[in-house]
Amino acid sequence: AAAPAPQANGTAPAAKPAPRGKKPEAPKAGTSLFVKDIRKEWGQDVLREIFGGFGAIRSVELPSGKAFAFVNFEAAEGATAALESRPIAHDGKNLSVELRMPQERLRSMRPKGPRDPAARDRAGRGGSFKGAPGAGPAGRGRGRGSGGPRQGGKPAAAPAPAK
Repeated sequence: AAAPAPQANGTAPAAKPAPRGKKPEAPKAGTSLFVKDIRKEWGQDVLREIFGGFGAIRSVELPSGKAFAFVNFEAAEGATAALESRPIAHDGKNLSVELRMPQERLRSMRPKGPRDPAARDRAGRGGSFKGAPGAGPAGRGRGRGSGGPRQGGKPAAAPAPAK
């Protein structure tokens, strides 16, 4: 395939933007790092400076105001080189660097809710089960116990006079 011809001003033609409604291409497996413990004031340029020596960087995802980022390399060798160089420190700060998990794997690890549909009906009621040593009465709450007369009930009967 022939390389695209340069434009009249001598520069290469601009890359076509992704079609509307489509997400940009996801990083290839093994090319993306999850970097924690970064300073919130660091920008993409600082992360490119830190990780650029390990390989060509495709992109840096830096959520606003968060202390983590994703560094995406062009090839898995860059990510592997960074992982093998741990610990990585910059400006007196040790960074936690891990391989980013693909979204499909994260979804498979999330809990799906109670396995037993009836468990939703029992959730959060407390109490104990019968036969637990030292657990007290079974059922919800602490029971009525002895705490004086109930409010709104009849007053306790006076003791009979001694004869």
